[in-house]
Amino acid sequence: MGFNFEIDQLSQATIIFFQGSLMEKYEAKELLTEVEECIAGNEVDFILDFENFNYLSSSGLAVLLGILTRSRSAGGDVVLVNVNEKLKKLLIITRLDNVFTTANSHENAALILSEGKSKEKTANGN
Repeated sequence: MGFNFEIDQLSQATIIFFQGSLMEKYEAKELLTEVEECIAGNEVDFILDFENFNYLSSSGLAVLLGILTRSRSAGGDVVLVNVNEKLKKLLIITRLDNVFTTANSHENAALILSEGKSKEKTANGN
């Protein structure tokens, strides 16, 4: 099975449901275009859902890092949910478990994102 994705919009974040396996960056070209369009529309927070996802190569990791970088550059953030054991191990081996935030549900991910916004406002004195 190749790579596919679906996007759903919550009031707090854009959810991207990853499906299949992501082996090469070119497979995610449409996804990255969608992410750019969301950010251009000031939708900067993303929840990446891996419930129906099988495998991620190093090129696939680069795609995740690209989404994270674009989001954070625009003042947003990314939270991963439904991370399977293979992906958890890959994040640990690459030490990206310290870079990506994970949650056990969409609700918890949305809470993490909203708490991040609250901390940012407090730090900026707003």
